Amino acid sequence: MILQIRNRVILSILFLFFCTCLAVAQVPDTINYQGYLADDGGIPLEGDHLIQFNIYDAETDGTSVWNEQQTVTLSSGIFNVQLGAELANSLTIDIFATPDLFLDIQIFKTGTGWESFEPRQKLTSVPFAFKAADSDTLGDHAPSYFSVSTHEHDAAYVNEGQAGSVQSSMILDNSVTSSDLAANSVGSSEISANAVATAELANNAVTLSKLADNSVGSNEIIDDSVTFEDIKDGSGSKLDADSLDGHDSPYFMTAGTDNWVNTTGDSMTGALSIAGDLDVLNSSASGTNYIASFESIGGKYASVISAKAIATTGSARGLYVDASSDSSYVYGVESKSSAFSGSSSTVQAFKGESTHAGTGDLYGLYSDGTHTGTSGDAFGVRSWVYGSDTGDTKGIYSLARKTSTDTDGTVWGGHFIGDNDRSGGYSYGVLGEATGLAGHRYGVYGKVTTSDNSSNYGVYSEASSASGNLFGFYANVDSDGYNYVRGAYLKVDKSASATGGVIYGLEVDTDNNGASAGGSYGIYNDVQSQNGAVWGIFNKAYSNGDGSGTWAILSDAYPSNTGPGYGGYFRSHAYTGYSGDSYGIKAEADGDTSGRSYGGYFSTSGTGLSDYAGYFSGKVRVYGNLEVSGTVSKGGGSFKIDHPLDPENKYLQHSFVESPDMKNIYDGMATLNDGGEVWVDLPNYFNALNRDFRYQLTAIGAPGPNLYISKEITGNRFQIAGGTPGMKVSWMVTGIRQDAWANANRIQIEVEKETEEKGSYLHPEAFDLEPQRGINFKNNIPEDAGLPAEPQ
Repeated sequence: MILQIRNRVILSILFLFFCTCLAVAQVPDTINYQGYLADDGGIPLEGDHLIQFNIYDAETDGTSVWNEQQTVTLSSGIFNVQLGAELANSLTIDIFATPDLFLDIQIFKTGTGWESFEPRQKLTSVPFAFKAADSDTLGDHAPSYFSVSTHEHDAAYVNEGQAGSVQSSMILDNSVTSSDLAANSVGSSEISANAVATAELANNAVTLSKLADNSVGSNEIIDDSVTFEDIKDGSGSKLDADSLDGHDSPYFMTAGTDNWVNTTGDSMTGALSIAGDLDVLNSSASGTNYIASFESIGGKYASVISAKAIATTGSARGLYVDASSDSSYVYGVESKSSAFSGSSSTVQAFKGESTHAGTGDLYGLYSDGTHTGTSGDAFGVRSWVYGSDTGDTKGIYSLARKTSTDTDGTVWGGHFIGDNDRSGGYSYGVLGEATGLAGHRYGVYGKVTTSDNSSNYGVYSEASSASGNLFGFYANVDSDGYNYVRGAYLKVDKSASATGGVIYGLEVDTDNNGASAGGSYGIYNDVQSQNGAVWGIFNKAYSNGDGSGTWAILSDAYPSNTGPGYGGYFRSHAYTGYSGDSYGIKAEADGDTSGRSYGGYFSTSGTGLSDYAGYFSGKVRVYGNLEVSGTVSKGGGSFKIDHPLDPENKYLQHSFVESPDMKNIYDGMATLNDGGEVWVDLPNYFNALNRDFRYQLTAIGAPGPNLYISKEITGNRFQIAGGTPGMKVSWMVTGIRQDAWANANRIQIEVEKETEEKGSYLHPEAFDLEPQRGINFKNNIPEDAGLPAEPQ
């Protein structure tokens, strides 16, 4: 058994390095290595041992450029190995490009792991390696024979930069291809006259882009070499051989086409355009009177009347209708449209198209109605539509669009204003009313479907008022039925192909900056029930996406410069006689996930002493494990368990051990050997975790006045000596943490209080002071702090 390997281990090393040169066909790729190993008592090691060989680029630390493990057989402490034998071809000449290389040897010890020999051995040359520094075996020429490119070498060699170094006789036919020549590397001056014949040019090898302007003159074109088929009209030849005003003959009408009207009357296939007045009279004495009656059948478009009006100043009316009647209905325009049975055509009773290239307003449909009577309703637009058996039915369908090139302005599918100047009555911008006997009914249904990354709202409500209550949305729903009753139902759907953007079921923006007092509510809920559960807000959130996050409620609060800000403020009131539990917040998370599960997750971006991810005033109880990755600061601490002697009626509590240092404690029992000493092995991480060691020894069963630490901790072990054989010794070792986190987060023993905390106490009752002197008293949230009054 190896007890210890010290730096005084004897190493006898012989290196036979290899070199590589052109004159040697085979060079060994291994290195002979011989060594001698003994334990701490000088006894040679025997048997098989796992040894690791490393070559580093520095005497300490540095980077390993090569390593290998071998199981080595030792006989009387001596072993012989060939480095590189385990990993074939692993030793290459590139490893020895730098002159400063060091061999590091490690042996594996059961229970403690790898142990290195120190110091590392610097690699040096063997005698014949000096000859390799003078490479004189290249063509029987010394290194000085070769020089910079400007030197004129023997004509038998090709020299970079030497004029005439490459002769045409050295280039085989077809050995240089176009891919070997850089762009513009061969100019016209490098090509002798007639050096490139027609046979060397492939068809279409010379294109227009390769010819400079006027580079081909008439004397370069052989007679009859360019035919009519090589020049096409419109191909850029600048010839207009068979066209009229740039048009070929098929552009003009064929024989038999009739595109004009004969003076004696004709059945024409084109359009009739008349610049002037057209009067067509067809009237009867009674019944329905028609000024004009037209019928159009067939064709792609069948238009009874197509009117076009152009005005350079004033108004222009494509169609102007003036109708009046003392009884019955009055229609400015009555339009009736129908499609043939079985047709899939779109039917429109009225279609208006308006275009505007100026700066004024544009109306697709403009309706201006004034009712001066004492009774009767007034409708700006009234639409009455009956749908098909399976199709959708829309009373009014409105589409307003801004093109992608527009830079400003807002788009409304419909803009409705309810203006009521009276002192009483109601005014509705939109009144939605849905009736029916079965199925779902929505007074107002807002739906947004989009694939872009902008904000999208199913319903957007904006309200402003100088005084009085203000509601962005108010729903009053009453039902005597069994089914669910919803004050509002919002559904927002984004296309499955959408790549970004946020989707909101409901967004509320409430502004109360103009009021001198009063509250501001984004959403106000007042829910009461005699039976069943009661929820002020009930939210469900599902996510089928890429893991970006799912929030049933996401709350942001931006406080003023003086008042408090609460991301969420929750209170639970237990009335007198209430027997149930009362929770300000109850949070649960199930564990049916491959990721983490949190009942509550709290964080803060602040790093000051007064910044807390969570602040609790009062007792806090944790059922389960408590894990803290940072520092725990407390007034005191203890463990609390059921009392072992009376677990049903009592607790047992012990105080924690406190220290100004970040101290670790290790202890145990050891039995001294026949020499009155013993090695104590510590955990293999001990030296990495601790520094500044302290020791305590206590003899068990008999006095041990001569006990002492004969060898201090190194390599995760220390030695006790000075006792009698077989004596039991109780030992304790302490160390100060030196891990990365501890080094970066040392506990400050004495700390100044924050300015706002000075004059206050963490525990004022311990100093016989009133509770108002407590820091917790200042930070505690009053019952109604910052809460606005409930709306009336």
